[in-house]
Amino acid sequence: VGDAILQEVIDRLSQLFGTYLYRINGDVFLGISLSGENGEAFAGRLQALLSAPVSAGNASFTLQVRVAVCGYPSNGDSPELLLDRIQSALRYAKELNKKVVVYDDALDQLVRTEADILHRLHAAILQETLEVWYQPIIHVESGRFIAAEALVRLPDGKGGFFSAGQVIALAERGGMVEDLGDYVLGCACRFMA
Repeated sequence: VGDAILQEVIDRLSQLFGTYLYRINGDVFLGISLSGENGEAFAGRLQALLSAPVSAGNASFTLQVRVAVCGYPSNGDSPELLLDRIQSALRYAKELNKKVVVYDDALDQLVRTEADILHRLHAAILQETLEVWYQPIIHVESGRFIAAEALVRLPDGKGGFFSAGQVIALAERGGMVEDLGDYVLGCACRFMA
């Protein structure tokens, strides 16, 4: 059934991409269009093409499709850079639950900011320069301090701090969440001692 679905998707995608269609892995395909058509308009046509249910045997399936669009040379002048950027756009389409993401200046800035945060986070863990702040937890009835929550803060280099939620999400995605957790736990234990 899975093979029949993939074959139907390939047949449909080939209508728009012809022989410039590549299966990257699993259910991820890369198509190259030479039409010069606007990215959003092309993505709309692609979504329409894949919106009809796919039949396999006696079953019918509605596909959940995410489309990422990247243009040459506006978004990159090498295959490696374009592939990296299209993968970034696809990742954001999945994370934000969007059907279509077109790589643009705003997304480019976001990708650069995230790369900067990951670089700073890695360096701060190694150099032990991350800040850990403690937020008191008060028992309302007695008015007494009963605990504290350790909060990590990554300086942004401009006198402020990156959003803790963004830093933690990137640490998870970048495979650094355990190192970050160990760092904060170590700081909290030393503070308590």
